[in-house]
Amino acid sequence: MAPASIFLRDSSFNARHPFMDFKPKDRQHQFGLTVGGSLRRNKIFFFAGFDQHIFHVPTVVHFLDGSSKVIPQKAAEPLHHGDYEDSDKSLVFAAADGLSALGGEFPAKLLGNTGFFKLDFSINPQHNLSARLSTSRSYGQNNVFFDPASPVTSFAVSDNGEEDVATESPQCR
Repeated sequence: MAPASIFLRDSSFNARHPFMDFKPKDRQHQFGLTVGGSLRRNKIFFFAGFDQHIFHVPTVVHFLDGSSKVIPQKAAEPLHHGDYEDSDKSLVFAAADGLSALGGEFPAKLLGNTGFFKLDFSINPQHNLSARLSTSRSYGQNNVFFDPASPVTSFAVSDNGEEDVATESPQCR
């Protein structure tokens, strides 16, 4: 018996977010398979499984007006001050440039593979021997997906980076 599962999420099936003027491309696939059975009748049994998760979902940073750039506005009349006065124009524009550098679309990626294999040997009715191997490989860029408490980051590439994780867990008893 080999049960399988698949999950597909793709931006081509999504509606555009109401506060965005574009639809960011994202893709998330997850699939898995388990299989088990007898290798030798009433003596040797196996069970194995595999799961893969592919995650490409960008973090999009836009400002209140929907753009990824902050443009200070001059006052339209003497009683409406706008975003700046002539005396602080250079300071306000420098701050706006700093904020604009934080806007945009930041890609996030995750590729995770997990597998396990188990063998059970029936030596006699009173004694059994089991061997198991579990393995996991994960690679991530610009996300903290490996931390279950924080599944997606809100930081840019400069504050995040890449992560590569590999683990093996053999056991015999």
